[in-house]
Amino acid sequence: MSDIMVEFNPNYSLVNPHEEAKKNRTRTATRLMQTYNQARQQVAIRAGRESQYGSRSKSKAMPPVWLRLADELQRRSIADPEGFVAAQFGRGIPVMPNQLLSERAFQRYEEEQAHRVAQARSRLLGEMEELRTLMFTTRSWFPDKPASFVQRHALRNSTRPVSVLLRYCVAVAEGLVDVAEELHEQAIGQYLRDPNAYDKTWTDMLPASFAAEARTYLGATACQQNH
Repeated sequence: MSDIMVEFNPNYSLVNPHEEAKKNRTRTATRLMQTYNQARQQVAIRAGRESQYGSRSKSKAMPPVWLRLADELQRRSIADPEGFVAAQFGRGIPVMPNQLLSERAFQRYEEEQAHRVAQARSRLLGEMEELRTLMFTTRSWFPDKPASFVQRHALRNSTRPVSVLLRYCVAVAEGLVDVAEELHEQAIGQYLRDPNAYDKTWTDMLPASFAAEARTYLGATACQQNH
């Protein structure tokens, strides 16, 4: 039946929305659980002991608390599971999984996000000024070279405090495909360390599909690690 629908209606989708929603829910829950376990482990290491949380259960079933938390993040339009968990461990004090469902946990996340957004905005302004200086200096080194040569040389110069994500964004904007390809993977890595802050402060800088691509990559990686 689906083959017939595709033949007569090119816009017909073989994707089951319900099944896709279930997969997204599981991906988010997996990312929450993995990030939480890593954070608990780091707290234990700093305290000079080994964390045993998450190592006792032999069941492969997803604990319900992570699915409930995934639903709550979905309801509140929070697409940053790693950032949400990280905000709860900012004081270096372990929290239990059910505490992540409290209203205080979401307030803590919003407070942390406001701080990180302010930091990201300040860094962006500083990096853009550094990049302008670098472009000007590079032009003085190669006065007879075309603009594309100067841009490539400057964007590949990693000795100045200009992040790989900003260099990638400029490469894409200027149509320097070769440079963009070189920086692409590292740029995704930088973005995923603080996606929410970048989304709010780099709105005019990030390529159109970059954020969605990076988040899809992260979700797929989490599922692969869980199997």
